[in-house]
Amino acid sequence: MGGALTQWYLKYVGDLPAAVLVAPWVSHSMFQAGFLRMLKLDPLLYLLMMRSWDATPFVRTPQVAARALISERAACSPEQLFARLGPESALVLYQHNPPFWSPPDTVNTPMLWLAGEQDAFFSVSAERRSAAHYGAEFVVVPEAGHNVMIEPTCRQTAEWIHAWLVRQGID
Repeated sequence: MGGALTQWYLKYVGDLPAAVLVAPWVSHSMFQAGFLRMLKLDPLLYLLMMRSWDATPFVRTPQVAARALISERAACSPEQLFARLGPESALVLYQHNPPFWSPPDTVNTPMLWLAGEQDAFFSVSAERRSAAHYGAEFVVVPEAGHNVMIEPTCRQTAEWIHAWLVRQGID
């Protein structure tokens, strides 16, 4: 949800010195970009989520959580991942969609947008369109799922982020 919060902040509060969005929600419509992908992955997901107004159905078992969040090569097992997850509000998922949400027209914050090549929620093309909307530098993390930072490429990803922040004058 950090990507949604960052986009909200940029729209309603203002620019930041820099922003790094790691596999964030897309800029214009999460449901348009991710709804069908998740429906194919888990047909019961949205019914369960609407019933409880809780996003926990996204991660209701270790296997469901792993399919949604990590690749098969992730640095943790589905059980380890599941043990670290907590509840998230489904209301935020709905609020980050039209008619409740539209991205800011102008953002002057330098942005780095990282997308997992194997992200179950959002396609690389949807992430690329969102990055282009913000004028963000766009990087696809090879073979990474949605939780980019627990994939085997996490060290390289952290190095990309650090190098980008240094180029922005942020140490």
